[in-house]
Amino acid sequence: MGSVHHVDDVCFDYCREDYDRMVSLCGSHEALYQRYFDLQQDMILTLKPFVVGHFDLIRIFDPDYEKRLVIPAVREKILRNLKLIKSLGLFLDFNLRPLKKGEKEPYLTASIRKTALEMGIPLVPGDDSHGVAEAGGHVEKAMAILAAEGFGTDWPDPVLISGNE
Repeated sequence: MGSVHHVDDVCFDYCREDYDRMVSLCGSHEALYQRYFDLQQDMILTLKPFVVGHFDLIRIFDPDYEKRLVIPAVREKILRNLKLIKSLGLFLDFNLRPLKKGEKEPYLTASIRKTALEMGIPLVPGDDSHGVAEAGGHVEKAMAILAAEGFGTDWPDPVLISGNE
């Protein structure tokens, strides 16, 4: 699993204050989103992780994320990264942990899930557990949502794919 949690060496997803500081340092939400997706592209190219986690984590403290995800310059970077994920045969993490925290959508947001489905990018449920007690949380619900949306839920064994038996 590979994911981006820092922009220019600052963790943006720990608290609202750090997120707001990053928006200020970048100059705008749009600039922060663009920087995030550029760093995500670098991470994908460098690590080629079997699963790309928290694809749209940059929206964590942004109540207006839906409108930012469709800004042409941001959308272009999202599509670029999704095409890269597809070309490398990687998977996307479908993470319901935000629902536990009272947010209205999981990671991936519905609009990005729809694009991933159209592109044939597989999604796998992730629990984003922060301890043993949380391991496996929401996986069954995530699988039900994925199946209802038309995603496959019969995933290959990553060990067999990587050849690291």
